[in-house]
Amino acid sequence: MTSGRQDTIRTLVLMFILALALSCADDQKETVIGRAVVIDVRKAHCGKGFYTPIVDYRLTDSVDTFRGSFKGRLERVYESTYQAGDSVYVEHDINEPKESRLIKVLYRQRELP
Repeated sequence: MTSGRQDTIRTLVLMFILALALSCADDQKETVIGRAVVIDVRKAHCGKGFYTPIVDYRLTDSVDTFRGSFKGRLERVYESTYQAGDSVYVEHDINEPKESRLIKVLYRQRELP
């Protein structure tokens, strides 16, 4: 290989490593994990009698109160996994509260059929 070609390859490899390092640094999320109370459940229609529940919740830690939402699993119109007053364990993304994640359902107001 010629010297010019080796320099070009080195430059490309270094640029790739730098781009990879910068993209990994941006993936850091600021999250709060804790027990939340379901405030409301909205339904996003998916067609043919199915919908995705969008669950709004309120999470209170020792200092702050956070509000956010997460998407549930695809359900039938006559089913409802969540209702207001249910207690859930969530990972709340402070920067993107609509991108929060359900970890576990802790308590339901009623029994599921």
